[in-house]
Amino acid sequence: MLCADESMMSWAGASEAHISYIPRKPHPLGIQVKTICDARSGIWLDMDPVEGKEADSKKEFLADFESTTSTTLRFARRWFGSGKCIVADAWFGSCRTAEELRENGVHCIMSVKLGHKGYPKKELLEACKECEQVKTLKCQVQLG
Repeated sequence: MLCADESMMSWAGASEAHISYIPRKPHPLGIQVKTICDARSGIWLDMDPVEGKEADSKKEFLADFESTTSTTLRFARRWFGSGKCIVADAWFGSCRTAEELRENGVHCIMSVKLGHKGYPKKELLEACKECEQVKTLKCQVQLG
């Protein structure tokens, strides 16, 4: 099992790298990287630094997919056809990402935000009639 997430390396002022500012992080100013690790051992397998709009626009899969899906596919490509499972949060997760991973022989467990294309939002809104009501949505989602 593999786990994808984002990390910040605090900036000490001695690098020419693209610097990001994310206020919610413990060290909000630094070099942001997307990472993938082996979930069992915790070993860091790969990273994808955020390098700015121009550099990021040249990365693999970005011509065909949004940045979240393309990043996840870049991480997963060495395991295509392996049946491995990637676990990730909502930044990496979308219905499109799940579909592309499945088509390439990789499974996933990911949070998918309500607003993503393909998410069964109508069924969820029909199930929840009151404000702040909590419902568990069980439905069949057809990918592809």
